[in-house]
Amino acid sequence: MRGTVVLARDENIDADYDRPVMIAATNGYVDVVAVPPTLPSACTQFRVPTRDGFIQMVDYASVDNWNGKHVRTWLPRPPAGNHPQ
Repeated sequence: MRGTVVLARDENIDADYDRPVMIAATNGYVDVVAVPPTLPSACTQFRVPTRDGFIQMVDYASVDNWNGKHVRTWLPRPPAGNHPQ
């Protein structure tokens, strides 16, 4: 979430939308950066830091999964032991 907006990984802009990630946070906060939307249908898009780089997320209302594409709002985590806590 960013404020009251639920963010989602959209397969239309992220082929690895279902790959497990560890979101990178500092003191409980994530430094999410707004970027220009990749898709014309997206209202907002964000660059979200992970321990392995960055992922792109859009506001959930902008997700386009009507044509067989998928979306993730709950992000899977890598198996224990793959990342230091």
